Amino acid sequence: DPDPGVRQKAVKQLCQLKAPRTFRALVRTLWVDESSAVKITVARGFADIDHPLIDVGLSVANATSNDAGLRREIARAGQARIARLNSILQRLKADDAGTRASAVDDLYPSPFKRSREALERLIDSDADGNVRLRAAAALYRYSDKRALKTLLEASRKETESRVRAEIVRNYNALRQSWLAARQSLDLNKAISDLNLTSLRKRTEAAYTLAPMKNRQAYTALKRATKSKDGEMRYAAVMALTVFGDLSILAAAKTDEKD
Repeated sequence: DPDPGVRQKAVKQLCQLKAPRTFRALVRTLWVDESSAVKITVARGFADIDHPLIDVGLSVANATSNDAGLRREIARAGQARIARLNSILQRLKADDAGTRASAVDDLYPSPFKRSREALERLIDSDADGNVRLRAAAALYRYSDKRALKTLLEASRKETESRVRAEIVRNYNALRQSWLAARQSLDLNKAISDLNLTSLRKRTEAAYTLAPMKNRQAYTALKRATKSKDGEMRYAAVMALTVFGDLSILAAAKTDEKD
């Protein structure tokens, strides 16, 4: 919407929803919206949302923004997120099993090292089966090799049959999704798709390459930032930020003519 007041209201509502499918749009708003007030509203909303994409969004905005007010709000958001994590971790030490189980449910996958380590301790040694079961579900949401290995080891050690069955179910589901992902993500095909006629398929290929963090993928995306099509350039720049190349965003901010 051309009215920044309307956009500000929209991002407030989206942040309150905490729906992962809206996070990419919110991060984009934080990075490119022309209104400082809208960007600050997004940063404030992000203080209450735990998700890896949000952390990337805040980090990139902090590294590339010239707005001191926005950077202060990003710092406050980071402090609020750490304070909330500390509160949850403290609840994990409670004597009451119900309190610990509730705290596990509040630990969304995040880049905070202590968060994952706490879940791994719980699934390994908590005295309450329900807490171990919840920890398995939380670790499953990390969806990476470390989670796969932890769930496998926990399934072998678990003595309570119903908990072991749930851990095995999480392990099998994660293993299947990993196999499916490995089959569907073909590096060479994705790189060749960057040259297709269809803009939609080219941009899809750019986002597919982003999490691969492969040198060939990086080189191909770097070339795509010089595409004649603005949408393709945008997709390539956003994909490269996933690699951790924040310089590409700063350069695009200066050089981009569209």
